[in-house]
Amino acid sequence: MEVRAGDADGPDQPGRPGQRTRREFEYIRHGTVSIIAAPNVHTGQALTERLDRNNADTFIGFLR
Repeated sequence: MEVRAGDADGPDQPGRPGQRTRREFEYIRHGTVSIIAAPNVHTGQALTERLDRNNADTFIGFLR
């Protein structure tokens, strides 16, 4: 899995006197990943799973 910072939308905007230069960003999704986690109270470990489909059937299957 890879997480990246947003891409700059345009050039920097000059700040008003006494303020810093402003940088504009536009949030662009490059794809999403559904991840689910639950603690195992008997062992103290975390159970994790990457989901291909994020729906109730997949969630219930994870809990079993």
